[in-house]
Amino acid sequence: MSNEQTLYSTNRKAIDSSGSLGSLYDGYKDRILLKVNVNSIEKQSEEYKVRHCIITNDSKDQKLNILQMMGVENELRLSILLNIREKTGISAIIDYSYPINEYTRFFYYSYLDREEQLSINPPKIQSSDESSKLQTSATHIITGIQTGIDIIIVLELPSNKDLVTKIDRILHRIRNLLLDDDNIFKLTSDDERVLESIIHTKIYSNTRDIQNMKRFYDICRYIKQNQNKTVDYPLSYTLRPIKWLFPTYTGPGATFILPPPELNNNIEQNMHQLRDNITKLEISIKLDLPKLLNGHLKDQISNLQKSWSNMNEKFINEIERLAKLVIDIRSGRIQVLTVDQALNSNNQTFIKTMIRDLNQNLNDLKNKAYFISELDRQQFRYVNIAEHNIDKTDNEKTIERKLVQNGQRDYILCSNDVLNKTKPEQLRQLRCDAIEEFKNNSNLCLIYADFSYCSFELKNMMKLPSNKYTNEQNASKRKETTSSRESQTTISSSTQVQTNTQNIDPLFTNLQTFASSQTKPQSSISL
Repeated sequence: MSNEQTLYSTNRKAIDSSGSLGSLYDGYKDRILLKVNVNSIEKQSEEYKVRHCIITNDSKDQKLNILQMMGVENELRLSILLNIREKTGISAIIDYSYPINEYTRFFYYSYLDREEQLSINPPKIQSSDESSKLQTSATHIITGIQTGIDIIIVLELPSNKDLVTKIDRILHRIRNLLLDDDNIFKLTSDDERVLESIIHTKIYSNTRDIQNMKRFYDICRYIKQNQNKTVDYPLSYTLRPIKWLFPTYTGPGATFILPPPELNNNIEQNMHQLRDNITKLEISIKLDLPKLLNGHLKDQISNLQKSWSNMNEKFINEIERLAKLVIDIRSGRIQVLTVDQALNSNNQTFIKTMIRDLNQNLNDLKNKAYFISELDRQQFRYVNIAEHNIDKTDNEKTIERKLVQNGQRDYILCSNDVLNKTKPEQLRQLRCDAIEEFKNNSNLCLIYADFSYCSFELKNMMKLPSNKYTNEQNASKRKETTSSRESQTTISSSTQVQTNTQNIDPLFTNLQTFASSQTKPQSSISL
């Protein structure tokens, strides 16, 4: 339920560690502002020395769940997701770029050392001069700080199941050691060796000393060594409305409205799902697919990447639109919208359509990559006809002339994705025939000519060279041979006459050279 601010306190996870007692806070954008003087206000402090440690593995929307698990409030999570505020400290985990799968582990440790608060009933600052100095965007003031250690470690484990089992067992042993009051932290040399097999370690923390560490074991040892020491790093802030200290303040920050939880949650879930889908597509299109296709279909990959960039630009625009919407609701500039009103936009429709289409195209190209690998295993060379001089102006006869090289022992199987799908048995038979011919003639070159991406519409699978074209070639060769023999006979007679005179005319020598150097016509395209 949306309600105007009261003087009650609220909490914010300290993803920005620059706050202190008396710091002003912009609740519209979840950012810390300048500090006001609160030295005259009585302070209270209490020690806790409480530790928590959680290990979790992959699941859907894991990064979002991790923020919830670490106690990041709904409103702050939304500000992080919509880029209303910078992603710092532990909140930067939302930008973790590696794939999250069954070999991913999240190791979370939190140590609450103590809490310091301003007196609940401070002397009110009535002076209008003092309140007029406040920044207009300040909605709250930090009246309490919890300090300690906050750390989330992302571990990418090897795909070896035996190693994964061992690592998981060691992680739980480490958890028990960190929660134990005993200051001793010791692993066996075998355990340390197993931990060295962790492929990737990424650390997010409110503690600078930990952020600079690389080895998981070193991090855990540091945590254990400091578990009962006084720590000044903020864990969370207690906020009170600006009027709690400045009752006469009437600036813009005096109005602060929380969007309904339902609206918050729906925007968060919707945008996180879009963001997750877009990130997965980026990894697949820019990294995985080029490796799978191994140099093939570069134009198709380039087109996918351009489409992804176009979609991502729309997504950025949608984030900016929703960020402005949330800020306007919090500041009271616009009325609270329904979920449908907030999420119903042309950008949303476009993005979801593009995600669906890109996934379909991506799957098609992945299947093509697997098909090419299978062809390669069967000794076929893959050729994308779109990269050659064949288009819709061609016909089967001109295609055959362009693809079949004289004197070349080729078996060219021509097809496309549609024909392969509708006539799988014919494709299988043609491939089997080609393989049988190859067994009988190892000099035969097997080629799969893919017409899927060119403008020529291939209506039926065909094998080149066809018998018709081969017969035409043979007839042409016989004609050339007969003509050549007649020419040789004439030249031979003339040569004999000249031999009797002992003086050879250079003209006949040139003619003889010309006749013997006749070459066969070359293909206009080299496969």
